[in-house]
Amino acid sequence: MRVVHALLSASLAGVEHVVASNVTTLAQWGHDVRLLTDQPQGMAALTSVPVVPVTGVAGLARALLAHRRADVVHSHLTASDVAVAAVRSRLASATVSTRHFPYPRGSGRFAGWWRPYVSAAFDLQVAPSRFVADRVDGDCVVVPFGVEPQQPGPWPRARSVLVLSRLEREKRVDVALRAFAASTLPASGWRLTVAGSGSQRGELRTLSRALRIDQQVDWLGSVPDPNAVMTTAAALLAPCPVESFGRAVVEAMAVGTPVVAAHGGAHTETLGDLGLFFDPGDVAGCTQLLDLLATDSVDGSLLGQQLRTRQRSRFDLDRSVATLVDFYEGLA
Repeated sequence: MRVVHALLSASLAGVEHVVASNVTTLAQWGHDVRLLTDQPQGMAALTSVPVVPVTGVAGLARALLAHRRADVVHSHLTASDVAVAAVRSRLASATVSTRHFPYPRGSGRFAGWWRPYVSAAFDLQVAPSRFVADRVDGDCVVVPFGVEPQQPGPWPRARSVLVLSRLEREKRVDVALRAFAASTLPASGWRLTVAGSGSQRGELRTLSRALRIDQQVDWLGSVPDPNAVMTTAAALLAPCPVESFGRAVVEAMAVGTPVVAAHGGAHTETLGDLGLFFDPGDVAGCTQLLDLLATDSVDGSLLGQQLRTRQRSRFDLDRSVATLVDFYEGLA
């Protein structure tokens, strides 16, 4: 099957890693896959499939016409969807859009005018969670993302709590800093490891100094291999209350790392009843859960095994891509 994935994005973050994993798996299964993107260098480093550089919506539209006879065109993010809609009538392909975020396309003054036109350009919309599917414009089927099988990290783990996230306001990394500072962990020799980059990095560093925990916080920036830090941490702290899927959470599950998470977004879908949940934005509630870690009140090894079993049964990469292929074949 000839499959083209289209991706216009501003960074290399969770969406881009999901796309890279999916196209790589499709190619490994023998499908003819092309990736059209404005992030050619970054995406080429993440996948071995042919990467076609494009610039902007117009450039992507032209590239789509050059691949008009593909069996399926699979688009990601609003700008890519607009390019597909612009040339839809000239494509001989089935069209699929993944809705990565829990809100309708576009936020500008005229979005209400063009939004139905773009939605109508797609034969199928998929979402990684029910949380997203219930909040976007148009009908969606839920196809959870998956991650590759991983070796679990050994126990006991280092006395470290990991935050793996973009450092943006909606991710609420400030809650993680405040809860860690209010807990007994700093005085017990624990560390908070923050892996990720974003516009709030400076503000969060200032906050950590104001909370007098800067000496206990490790700022790693973006990490090319999250598993390297995930397998050594005693827990992943996921404070975002509106996570669309939470790839970092599922990566933690894959290596048997317990997860302390805000009870919101898709976290309840990924973690089920195995998450250590606190109310979104509730610093005191998060602090109480962190203190459980410090007192060994949580059997991290057992909980990690249970989370790993859940990941393999529900959020496996092969399972996720196989579901997409079934849809592709039905459409094409």
